[in-house]
Amino acid sequence: MAIPDTLQAWRDYVADEPTEPPRLTPTELAALSPTEKAQYDDDRVAFLDGNIILSTPDTDSIDLNARLLVGSLASKKFTARPGLAVSGQSTLGKSTATMWVAKKHEQRMRERTGRDKDPAFAPVVYIPTPAGTTPKGMMAAFCHWLGLPMHRTSTAQELTEQVITVLRELGTSMVLVDEIHNLKTRSSTGADAASALKGFAERLDAVFVVTSVRSDTTCRSDPTPLGPDLGRLCR
Repeated sequence: MAIPDTLQAWRDYVADEPTEPPRLTPTELAALSPTEKAQYDDDRVAFLDGNIILSTPDTDSIDLNARLLVGSLASKKFTARPGLAVSGQSTLGKSTATMWVAKKHEQRMRERTGRDKDPAFAPVVYIPTPAGTTPKGMMAAFCHWLGLPMHRTSTAQELTEQVITVLRELGTSMVLVDEIHNLKTRSSTGADAASALKGFAERLDAVFVVTSVRSDTTCRSDPTPLGPDLGRLCR
C-alpha cells in the first residue's frame, strides 16, 4: 500500500488487520496443483510483506512516550505542549514505527470515546512533509489530507486558520509529521515553514510527533535539521 495521503486512506490503514493465510503441512503442500501452489505462495508473501509490526524495545519506547504526552493533554496548560521527535538514520523504520504508534492511539481513542465508526472524529492526522515546502505549502498539505477546499489566492495564515478550526472539530489529539527533515531549515524558506509549523502546533491541544533522518539519535544535542523553531519537539 502507498502512504495514507488522505484522511480516508489513513482510516483504511487503521482498520487494516492482516489475516494470516493457513499454514499447510508438507503433505498438504504436495497435494496442491501448480496453480494452487503459486496462489498459496503469493498469499504468504503478501501477508509477510504486509502491514505487520512486531513490538520491539524501540516501538515500546515510542509508544510509551507518546502515551505519556497524550495523557498530559488532560491537564490545563496555556503554553505550548511538548511533542515527540523520532530521529535516526534512513531505512531504520521510523515512519513505520510512528505510524503504528499513531494507529494504536486512534484505536484506543475510538474505543475509549465510543466513537468507533464516527466519521466526524479523527484522533490522528498524518502528514508527509513536502520536499522544500513553504509555510503555505505545509498548510496546503494539511488541507489536501483533510479534503478541505483551497483557493489559489489563499494565504498561509488563511489555510492555517481553516485547518485549526477543522482539527478542533474533529477532536484531533495526535499530529504525525513525517520526514520533517524535508523542511531544510538551513534555508530561509525552510526556516519560515518550520516557524509556521511551530506556531500552528502551539494552537492545538494535540501531541505532535515528527520523524527525521539524522546521523544521531540524541535530539537535544543537535537541533538540526529540525531547527531551533522545532527543537522543543524533542523528548
